[in-house]
This record gives sequence, C-alpha cells and structure tokens, in this order.
Amino acid sequence: MHHRDNSPICTCVLEWRRYLNVTRHKKWAIPWMEDDPDLSAPQLWVNRTLEHMEDAKKYGCNGLLGIHWRTHAVGPQISAMGAKSWDPTLNSKSFWLDWSKASFGDSAAIPEIATVFESIDSFLMPLVVSWAGGPGKMHPTCDATAEEKFAFVSKLEEAGQKVTGTANLARFNYWLSTFHYMKAISDTNCAWADYNAAMDLVKKDKSRAKTVGLAARHALVANATTMITHLQQTLTNVGELGTYMNIESHSLLEALDASALEAALGESLPPSANPPKVYQGKAGRLIVPTARTTLEKAEPLPLRAVVLAAAACTEVTITYQPMASTTTTAAAGGTVSMKKVAREVYEGSIPAQSHDFEYYVTAKCGGESLVFPTGAPVIQQSVVLI
Repeated sequence: MHHRDNSPICTCVLEWRRYLNVTRHKKWAIPWMEDDPDLSAPQLWVNRTLEHMEDAKKYGCNGLLGIHWRTHAVGPQISAMGAKSWDPTLNSKSFWLDWSKASFGDSAAIPEIATVFESIDSFLMPLVVSWAGGPGKMHPTCDATAEEKFAFVSKLEEAGQKVTGTANLARFNYWLSTFHYMKAISDTNCAWADYNAAMDLVKKDKSRAKTVGLAARHALVANATTMITHLQQTLTNVGELGTYMNIESHSLLEALDASALEAALGESLPPSANPPKVYQGKAGRLIVPTARTTLEKAEPLPLRAVVLAAAACTEVTITYQPMASTTTTAAAGGTVSMKKVAREVYEGSIPAQSHDFEYYVTAKCGGESLVFPTGAPVIQQSVVLI
C-alpha cells in the first residue's frame, strides 16, 4: 500500500511478489481499505481496492480480506471488494454507477452522481490532513487551489436535487455532508493560518489584539463551527465518533488555543469569539450508534441514543412490535421510555422477545420530532432472533 504521494508505507506490504514464494501453505492478502494519515477525512479507495484484488489473484493468493478502522465511511470500497468477488471484470466506472443506483435510487441523477464519485476515487481525492504526531492532523495552511479541488462538492449537490425518497435522500446527504466537511477542513486550515499570522502582528503590537486579533479569531471560530456541524451530520455509529474525537483533540485543541490572545487583551475572550456549546445544525438528528440486526432468543436489546438538537428533549421512546411475517399470533409490541444518562445521551432496553421484531426510536426536542431510522415509522429497524 502507498501514501497518496506514492511513497511506501511498509516494504513488506509492497513486496507482493514474495507471495509467489509461498507454495506450501494457503496465502491471503490483507490490504487496507483506508490510510492512517487521512483518518479524519473521507477516503474512497475503490479503484485501489480493485487493483489490490487483481494483484492478489496474480500472485496466487487464495483469498483477500480488507482491513479498516471505520465502517460507514469506507462502505464503497468494502462493497467493491464484495462485488468483484462475484464479477472479476468489475472496474471502478461500472462499480460507481451500480453503487450510486443502489444507494440513491434509479433517478436521472445517477450518472452525474457516479461521475462525481469516480472523479475523486483513490489518488484523485484531495488531501486536507496528514500524519503529524498521530493520524488525521489539520495544518495551518492555505491551499490556493482549493476552489478547483472542491468544485466536485457543488456538482454533487446540484445532482442531488434530482434524488427522491426519504431513505435515498438520507444516504445521499450523508455523503454530501461528508464532502462539505472535507472542504470545511481546508477552509479552517486557512483560517488557522490567518489567525497565526494575525497573532504574529499582535505579538509585535498588543494594541492590535482587539482589532486584528479578534477579527481573525472570529473567522477561525466560524470556520471551525461550520466544519464540526458538517461532521455531525455524518455520525452514524461508535466507530465514526472516533473521527469526531480525533479532529477535536488532535487538531482543534491546538487551533483554538486562545491563551496568547487573552494575554494580549488582558481579559477573557468575549463569548462570540469562542465555539458555541449548542448544536448549530439546521435540523436535529437522532443517532443510535449500535443498531444490531440479530439477537439471541430470550435476550433483551439494550439501546443507546444520541440526540443532536438545539432544544432539550422532553421525551425519547422506543416503539417495538413483532414482524408481521414471523407470527400469526396476537403477540404484542410496546413502548419503552429511554432515560437520560449524560447530556443528550439516552439509554433504554427492549425486553426479550419470542419472535423476530422491529423497532424505531422517537425523540421530541422543542418543536422537533426526530426519528431513527430515517423514514420511521414506515421504515423500521429489523432484528432477527437466532
């Protein structure tokens, strides 16, 4: 495997031909589905994954396993790996067309959407973070070519106006938010560089702290807030929460350090110069990080829900019922109230069931009614007993 600059990560991984020397045992290739340096940014390695599968076959491997940190974020390359196992002739162009249709519905937008994804596949994806004391670090720098590099985001957004259907739109908006977040990283990198430049001036003349310093600080906070808000639209499970933790602890703690500016001001920053503590999204979100699809008989199903909303929630409930196809008896469902355990984190449990069942979660927050899964109660989360 390579970094995107084609420098080797590990010689032992690159020496594919050594597989030819293994003749007395079965051999499996285990390529990465994502790279550590970019671990806080989106990565689409479909084309590279297909190439790795061709290499594994060429060198006589018995099989191939994809290794990764995240799950939802690397879904396309995992899907491509599975699809090529059935169709050895699969290429990235045909994959993106089929994947877009399966993900977003069979609409007139599909060819345009597939073209956008193909245009940023593998080494064509822009770089906005890198390895620096750990994975996915932001850097205070301005990219003069950012507008050109991120033109694909507007193209995707325009094509998405033709997508219809609640579930299709939810899947599309996940990816659109992912790329808006990526562009916002680039914007925040630049705002960070501008802030550092402003602080260099403040160090020479403290009287500039209330003008040049605070202006640059406000711009940095605004960009970081936009970035985090886009990232919050992509959170779906516990693994992806790691991206959130990474970008905050590894980058923003440094970027948003205000100690030098406060020292120059001789006072604390005004509230407007600090990141907001309230969710800034246009619409709230209800996230169930672990959505199991199977359960042992006589086993209750514990659930945790995370709510992102501007207003506090007054009620979060789980509604469950037997699957209609599993029983002809009058088996009853029910409703369970979830208990708030920390900030906007709620927990509850569906009691052990005797039949396969389905459920959805509802949160009432201010004037909003949020649901999981998207499209509930028409669309519900299914659980099969084993």
